[in-house]
Amino acid sequence: MRVKVRPFSLEVEGYEADKEGWIGTLLTLANGRIGVRGDLDFAPSSTAGSYLAGFYEDVPIWRRELVVLPRLNGNYLVGAGSQIQHLVRRLDMREGLLRVEGVLQGGVSYSSESLAHLLYRNLYAQRINVVSGSEMSLVIGVDDPLNPFLGSETYYEHLVRARTDFGRDEVRVSYKLRDGRELWLRIIVKIQEGSEPLPFVTNRSSGFIIKGKEINVTKLALLGAAGESIPDARDWEDLRRSHVEAWRSRWDRIGLEVSGDEYMAGGVTFYAYHLLQLIDDSVEELMISTRGLHGHGYRGHIFWDTDLYLASFLSLLYPEAMRRVLEYRCRTLKQAMEYAARTGFMGARFPWEGVDDGYESTPRLIPTDLTQCKCVEILTGEQEIHVTSDIALALEFYYRVTRDEEFMRKCGLKLLVETARFWASRVTYDETKESYSIRGVIGPDEYHVNVDDSYYTNYTAKLNLELAAHHVERVLGDDRYKELLRDLNVSLDEAENWRRIASRIFLGRRKGKVIEEFSGFFDLSDFPRVNSLVRRLSMEELSQAAKSKVVKQADVVLALVLQNIFGGSNRDMLEANYDYYFRLTTNESSLSLPVYTLAALLLRKPEWEYLFRKSLETDLENLYANSDGGFHVAAAGGIWMVVLHGLLGLRINGDELEQEPLCSDALRVKLRVAWRGKRLEVSNCREK
Repeated sequence: MRVKVRPFSLEVEGYEADKEGWIGTLLTLANGRIGVRGDLDFAPSSTAGSYLAGFYEDVPIWRRELVVLPRLNGNYLVGAGSQIQHLVRRLDMREGLLRVEGVLQGGVSYSSESLAHLLYRNLYAQRINVVSGSEMSLVIGVDDPLNPFLGSETYYEHLVRARTDFGRDEVRVSYKLRDGRELWLRIIVKIQEGSEPLPFVTNRSSGFIIKGKEINVTKLALLGAAGESIPDARDWEDLRRSHVEAWRSRWDRIGLEVSGDEYMAGGVTFYAYHLLQLIDDSVEELMISTRGLHGHGYRGHIFWDTDLYLASFLSLLYPEAMRRVLEYRCRTLKQAMEYAARTGFMGARFPWEGVDDGYESTPRLIPTDLTQCKCVEILTGEQEIHVTSDIALALEFYYRVTRDEEFMRKCGLKLLVETARFWASRVTYDETKESYSIRGVIGPDEYHVNVDDSYYTNYTAKLNLELAAHHVERVLGDDRYKELLRDLNVSLDEAENWRRIASRIFLGRRKGKVIEEFSGFFDLSDFPRVNSLVRRLSMEELSQAAKSKVVKQADVVLALVLQNIFGGSNRDMLEANYDYYFRLTTNESSLSLPVYTLAALLLRKPEWEYLFRKSLETDLENLYANSDGGFHVAAAGGIWMVVLHGLLGLRINGDELEQEPLCSDALRVKLRVAWRGKRLEVSNCREK
């Protein structure tokens, strides 16, 4: 099997059943509302399925999860051999179309073109053509889905089929969820060649059988919650035309042009395309899970990466979408304030793993062995509190790009104030250090738990406090904020207290210019040298790692990179920490390599090209062997941080958007970025 990426195009040649979970992620079609995995149309697949944004339901252990919905692209052939003799699948990213061309045993040819409509958000459509030397059957069906539960051994059923209704050329299936909500799926078939559709129903599926030597059919799959309207259009060409125009318009607004190394240029467009697929222009908020609408990884939960790692891409290229991401945090601010109070603090504390209702959904224990009841203890929900400051930093980046005062009045200022209040109550004054400490936390490096004074956590908390103070001081004399300030009961004295705390937060011991990741890190034992760029530790090694100088992912270096993005950092300090920590890092998290790549590029280190290529392999080559669980959204955001802040050299210094690009023949990029209501054309190389 061969996977070939080019600018705005991905081609997969051949078929290997054990790799179809990964390929299904690469070829997923989505429109921000629905996502349909790209597992091969006419082959069974355990990872095939569909998703509806924000459609969660309660589940044991993980509290709530994104519900796996029926597969919308399944078209099964009866009468053809099972052996695939030739297969090519092409994803056209400019037009948002997936084309499949295959030849099966016996000379049966199958072709299809598919789309998740960018305007009719609950519509997935396919044009299917089958040609055979003898009569055969095409089965277009709806199979009732199951959510994976623990490994491959158990499943959880969210959807129960309530009723099935047939029309002459359509079937409508109604489902009930355990919580009483309803979901419907409507399949419409329009046959150009082939027999009249023959309805069928089994215990867990229903649909149509179409017979003939040549079958040419359009399938429309409409998915939605009760009460949603559906488009009346049934003409394939009209649907295709409006969809392609919408995708071309989306690309035109950002003006992306790439050239140079084909793999790098193609990878940049690939990750941009899959991020753009997660944007729904018709809703008020976006709940972007860590694996997108591409799979069931992490149960569809929402982490810090939606905010921090996507802030650059969305704010500079699609600021309306970044606002919608922040609107989700606004809607759940009340729950974040309840969370802080429930855990003994002031202000707002956001959950490490979020879902639609805004409450903490990180499991405390996860079973790993059903026969012996073995469990893994999970402490991130209790201790990885930097998510709160990450959201505040994402908001600040959005505001600096847009100067969206309306959003600040609606929610932004309140979010900054309440998160600052959380940090002001979370710090503890340490007499021996004569500074404020934040104890009992987990930083981005999750090998080390329950640590004190994580540099990343302390630095971002300090910045959160300073930003909240700045904005309160900025609007104190502004009549537009008068009522809001009164409702928040915030004063200049409180803002000054935040500044006082921020100025005295402990920011680690130093060895020269190297910053200690957390208190005591320098005193830990050495860990066997990390010889591979990406290394997954065994359970035995993880136990050793907790007591050793080894790092899971960019941590201190991430904090220093953020300093650069927000106006510049000390180059010598960045270089010293890059050189020290990179050799200690396993890069076991997909969030890590893009950050080290960006640091290397900012330092003009030649290895940036190699690191960038490896970052691109995250999904394109299934680098972490888990792409079957969905698209790595944060890694994609990180890759685009490399493009925007590294190659294009964009950083925000006060009110100025500054640029210090790196021209490279390996990758030339031109874009139109959003800045204060305008579009600015930027590139990393001057026109020849």
